[in-house]
Amino acid sequence: MKKFEAPVLEVIEDFAMEPVYALSGTPDTPDTPDTPKGDWDITAEWRNHNSGSHSELAIIGVHHGSHSGDGITMTFSCHGFKLASIKDTGGYTFTNVTESSFTVYRNGHFNPTERFEFNIQITASDTPYEGSVAHTGDVCPFKVICTSYIES
Repeated sequence: MKKFEAPVLEVIEDFAMEPVYALSGTPDTPDTPDTPKGDWDITAEWRNHNSGSHSELAIIGVHHGSHSGDGITMTFSCHGFKLASIKDTGGYTFTNVTESSFTVYRNGHFNPTERFEFNIQITASDTPYEGSVAHTGDVCPFKVICTSYIES
């Protein structure tokens, strides 16, 4: 089983020098959450905003590993809005849903270099768009970022 967790950014302050920023993790830890993480590159991209009810988000995973597996559990954090609900019609299991994060399990066998994509509907509780995080066609400043994954 492979596991990835996002690095923790810490500020180290010393009175004799300017603050230094340090990351925990291995030397190959990515600089940003949007770069490949271990064997997977997992991103979330806005697809559509229904200004009266919800926004559509695509979860995209690209496997760079040389092994197969039977599923993947992914945890995402929400930035800039409070998550009210998630709806999915593809049969995926959502757990640990809070205002700022959620976990989704994608079951099913995957092979080396496999790619997957599925869409979910997100409703926000604190935007002026009645559930949506933006208007269709607008550039959306809010992000949903994969912070960890575990293969099974």
